[in-house]
Amino acid sequence: MTPDYLRYTNEDKFSTKYINYTIQQFNEEYHLNYTTDQRSNQLYYTTDQQSNQLYYTTDQRSNQLYYTTDQRSNQLYYTTDQRSNQLYYTTDQRSNQLYYTTVQRSNQLNYTTDQRSNQLYYTTDQRSNQLYYTTDQRSNQLYYTKDQRSNQLYYTTVQI
Repeated sequence: MTPDYLRYTNEDKFSTKYINYTIQQFNEEYHLNYTTDQRSNQLYYTTDQQSNQLYYTTDQRSNQLYYTTDQRSNQLYYTTDQRSNQLYYTTDQRSNQLYYTTVQRSNQLNYTTDQRSNQLYYTTDQRSNQLYYTTDQRSNQLYYTKDQRSNQLYYTTVQI
């Protein structure tokens, strides 16, 4: 008896609020992902009830501000987009890890390095298949995520 997926979507096109609500049951535990889009401030709110991880992201259109925090480990991630050079600057205030990301518009290249531990993250976006490929050269961990637009599939694997 595996009711694998229960999905509820409410899209009110006449208001400024889109709500996507997903409940997934797996091994008698619940994963809850709740995302709401307030068009005025582009608010996304996601929580995973299994691990009690809370992710909160808001987009202030004036300065393209993304603010994400994980309430379980109290890790803070702060990212801002400077439109002139498409700069993404992220810092973890708990461990003071610095992540610096710049975007090369010609090939949609995202290059991220951690200046403290010299960890390298390399991500490229192939627009034809929406492919995101990320590798950590220090520990040789491989993360592979592909977005199939037809079914919105995200696949991640770790090779150590």
